[in-house]
Amino acid sequence: MAHPAHPLVLAVIDGWGLNPDRSSNVLADAKTPIYDRLSARNARTALTASGEAVGMKPGEAGNGETGHRVLGLGRPVTRPAQIIHDTFIADGGGNIASHPVLQDMLARLRRLGGSVHLFGIASPAANYSHQYHLAVLAALLSHEGFDVWVHAFADGVDSHRVKAVDYMAELMEDLAGAENARLATVMGRNYVMDGVGIGERLPAAYEAIVHGLGEQIEHGPSHVADYEAKGIPPHLVPPGVHTQYRGIRQDDAILLMNLRADGFQSLMGALTSDDFSLFERQGRADLAGAYSLYELMPPLDGAVQPLFALETLTGSFSEALAEAGLSQLHLADPAIAVKARLYQTGGRKDLLPGETFQIMEPPPRTKFEKKPELAALDMAGEAVKAIKKKSHDVIVLNFANVSLAARTGDVTLTRKAAEVIDKCLGKIAAQLEKRGGTLLITSTYGNAETMTDPETGDIYPGNTTNRVPFVLVRGREGGAAPLRPGTLADVAPTLLGLLGVDPPAGMTGASLILTDEETSPRAAL
Repeated sequence: MAHPAHPLVLAVIDGWGLNPDRSSNVLADAKTPIYDRLSARNARTALTASGEAVGMKPGEAGNGETGHRVLGLGRPVTRPAQIIHDTFIADGGGNIASHPVLQDMLARLRRLGGSVHLFGIASPAANYSHQYHLAVLAALLSHEGFDVWVHAFADGVDSHRVKAVDYMAELMEDLAGAENARLATVMGRNYVMDGVGIGERLPAAYEAIVHGLGEQIEHGPSHVADYEAKGIPPHLVPPGVHTQYRGIRQDDAILLMNLRADGFQSLMGALTSDDFSLFERQGRADLAGAYSLYELMPPLDGAVQPLFALETLTGSFSEALAEAGLSQLHLADPAIAVKARLYQTGGRKDLLPGETFQIMEPPPRTKFEKKPELAALDMAGEAVKAIKKKSHDVIVLNFANVSLAARTGDVTLTRKAAEVIDKCLGKIAAQLEKRGGTLLITSTYGNAETMTDPETGDIYPGNTTNRVPFVLVRGREGGAAPLRPGTLADVAPTLLGLLGVDPPAGMTGASLILTDEETSPRAAL
């Protein structure tokens, strides 16, 4: 279905879901006149961004990894997390215990006499990590006679806040059955996971993990519970160091129990990289090896050896554009830039002809907790310049503001972030109305539209299973062409159809735009 869509602008506003219940919908309270007008006057529909429709388990909430991958590839893809988990529960030679990289690590440690440090989230959410994998590896390594130190990160974001202490207790019970496995440190995940404020929190985590310095504790669940009683959510619990732990020693090995390529770049960089610059480190042990369950993003893909490699998938939206000879500009804030590029391209690391990825740095010395703009306004400004110059056929903007704000649990901050994105949409839409072209708005998952736990009434910062919006705005031409409901896998084929480009053979999604035959009275009979 050809259409003069040039330039085509795709605004991906992560965290923006659909929820008719206004009582827990922060977006409904935000002042977003531009988004409201565009949604009301143009073609719109709702997309499924969770569960089986995007390659996840039934009822599983959407996330950035899956969402951006499906968005870019136009088809649901089985998560690496599921493949990894299947290895943990497999019988016989295919089990994790026989993994060659793990066996090589054990052989090296036997020669050097070092211990193993395991890092993971004490939660069964299985978004970035899973406590079951952490417990299994601790038991396996302990059975092999190695001293195992477990660094457990409290969740409260991907899993319910009220369950964090229980999950930590379950992990401690599992460790109790492993003779040589002991707790090393406990802290909230925000102290070690990439995101806003990591540069301020990671130094304390580093001191605790590497040097054994910090608040002394005897019991991990109690440490989380004590701070919970003070009103500190699990993901923000400061590092606690077990009284028996003395830090990482020479010839020890570290193993990150991750299920995604993103999320722990800063932590692993601090532990392994010679040119780490986020903060000044005091001393670093000579490690026997650095390992991760799943391959990390560049540049750590060469410094940390993975048990499971990052798979490169072909047939993406960006590849189809390049093959058609169309130019494309991808804009993103550093908070999401590498993640969006990695997943939307199917893991491809090299640029294609006519493809530009531009990371827009946020203004210096601005606190996200006060001003959630990040680089959003500059990204919108750059898109406007490209529209004016007609420099690119396709412009993709990846906005993380709303999602990042919602994951802090701060309702006011989330509302402000939504209002910032609304201003950005206004700048872009105004330019396209003058010069023609097409604007499409969508999200890869929701979280800001439901920030209250329906069971407890507490703030819930996690992702949801709600559908996400898809709005099609046709520049000067206008017109509300009818759209059908669909999934994230249908976005790329829709965009390619508007550009007159045939989708790659592997794209199983279909255009969201109904044909004349589908909308005719006869078709409705």
